[in-house]
Amino acid sequence: MTSDPGTEEHKTPGHHRTRIIRACGALVAVAMAAVISVFAYQHWDQARPFEIGQARTPTQAVEGYLTALAEGRAADALAFVHGTPYAATYLTDKMLAASQATAPLTSIAVDESASSDDRVHARYAIGTQVVDADFHVLQADTYWYLVSGWVEVEVASTLFEQATALSVTLTLDGEPVSTTDCRTLCEFILFPGYYEFAVEHPLMEVTVPEFTVLGDESKVVQPAVTEPLKLKDTAAEAILAQAEDELTQCLAEHAYQTKCGFGFEGPTIKGFKGESITIDEDTLQWNLDSETAPFTERAPSITASYSRVGADDAKIRIWGSWAGTVSLSPNPSDTDTYYPMGSISYWVDVANPSDVAIHWTYEPSSLR
Repeated sequence: MTSDPGTEEHKTPGHHRTRIIRACGALVAVAMAAVISVFAYQHWDQARPFEIGQARTPTQAVEGYLTALAEGRAADALAFVHGTPYAATYLTDKMLAASQATAPLTSIAVDESASSDDRVHARYAIGTQVVDADFHVLQADTYWYLVSGWVEVEVASTLFEQATALSVTLTLDGEPVSTTDCRTLCEFILFPGYYEFAVEHPLMEVTVPEFTVLGDESKVVQPAVTEPLKLKDTAAEAILAQAEDELTQCLAEHAYQTKCGFGFEGPTIKGFKGESITIDEDTLQWNLDSETAPFTERAPSITASYSRVGADDAKIRIWGSWAGTVSLSPNPSDTDTYYPMGSISYWVDVANPSDVAIHWTYEPSSLR
């Protein structure tokens, strides 16, 4: 039987290999198309806008978080953070607004080349300060989150102890601060940003009020300062002028007992030899020791002495940081004869800022 040239026995092994190669090529093409499609979808998926708290990449989580901070949206910023802060008193829109008004968070840039699957490097500015920060991230279910989006800030308790002792309100960016739980330190949970303490008293201010939380710290410790609260310069100058004026008037009094508290039970005093000397009240002259430091060199100090004595005492007592020695001359013309009488000092009551009261303290010398 004669075979037809088109039948199978005329198909060579090379022909079968060609069919196999063509089939494999088709499969490779399909696979490559699938890979390209998946890659294109992933690229599109990562590039398209994402919802709050639904970051599809590590960098999206950090970008979303920092952008929310810059726009003053505290809840949205926290949506990009895994977990919940144990204290959120200061993680608010109000606090972010205060920070943005003084030192805005700007120029946000995420560096993908310097990032990894568990760490994202970002650069931004808080006011004029440029920050390079690394944020740790994790994936939970479908989305990516920051491991932490807040910083623990510890502040020495001396500031709060003074505020408590003086019964004045301390604020952080306008938010009242509770000091009842402070021991050696007071802790605050804060977003990255600029913060400032203030005291609600027109004559006082916080010595070192401002600090910046950069964002990549796990904890910030603010060092203690020697004088946490102080009188404003204008207030101290006014108090010094008032005290000096009052003392000048007292020194000019022709009285055995002056309004500043120094004096004696006239009309007699003991002389240097123990003799009794009669002093005429109309001609006596009070003097201030020439070695006494000028008032301008001794500004009132809150730290040196401050207190409210007893629950019913409405006074805020601040030591004047000044002391002088007074002496007595029988008359203004008798400048060579004088009798040391004692030392004087003063403290200030600033409980009523519009009516500051100077209180004088007199300690008679042992001869009197």
